[in-house]
Amino acid sequence: MFKLAKCSCMLLAFGVILPLDLFAADPADSSWEDLRQLRAGQQIQVVEMNLRSQEGTFFQLSEEAISFRVEDRAVSVPRAEVFKVSLRGGRKRLRNVLLGMLVGGGVGLAVGAAQDRNHCGDPSSDYCYHKLAGGVLGLGFGAAGGAVIPAGPRILYRATPPQRGRK
Repeated sequence: MFKLAKCSCMLLAFGVILPLDLFAADPADSSWEDLRQLRAGQQIQVVEMNLRSQEGTFFQLSEEAISFRVEDRAVSVPRAEVFKVSLRGGRKRLRNVLLGMLVGGGVGLAVGAAQDRNHCGDPSSDYCYHKLAGGVLGLGFGAAGGAVIPAGPRILYRATPPQRGRK
């Protein structure tokens, strides 16, 4: 049983937890053009260079500025003053946990089935619970892996910091 747990843990670590970085966006590759995917009515958060943050409803983008509504007033922030723009309400933690459980349970079940195939054909074997144990372990590891996927807003744009010269 210890071999099953060890094998399952290693397989789940490589199969579920390590690829989680694929879900994270790399804002270092963002450009102002990435904001063109925004549609009127979407909830956004704009952080200005002075780190003042505002949340509102997007309605317009130009080469010079991004415009959105905060309550009843229209706000326009010049491009030079925009530090970061995030799309609000994009990712959901519960969905991520459920997807992690699905993947982890499947991987754990597959590992358990392989263990059953190797050990349950032996007439001296009294139990064949590898699929059950692998599935349960997989569900647990998958849920944990899904929970660590970022559930916050998705960053669409981040200004590149100015390069400081060496003296």
